Amino acid sequence: MCKFLCYFFYKNFAFTMVHFWFGFFCGFSAQTVYDQYFITLYNIVYTSLPVLAMGVFDQVRRPGEGTRAVLGLSLIHI
Repeated sequence: MCKFLCYFFYKNFAFTMVHFWFGFFCGFSAQTVYDQYFITLYNIVYTSLPVLAMGVFDQVRRPGEGTRAVLGLSLIHI
């Protein structure tokens, strides 16, 4: 989860700045830039899917084991 902390801050900062700047142009009339469904979809897609993808594709490696064992190649070793 620590890998996504900066990502979550960036995601929320970018989303909030769009609303903040839109407020200047609309005279702070409480009008929103995005539809409510898009806001919900944005939070679901950009918050849950990266965590799920990391959980699905994460691999456990033993100490000293490089990418050679994972990829099956003898030329790559980290």
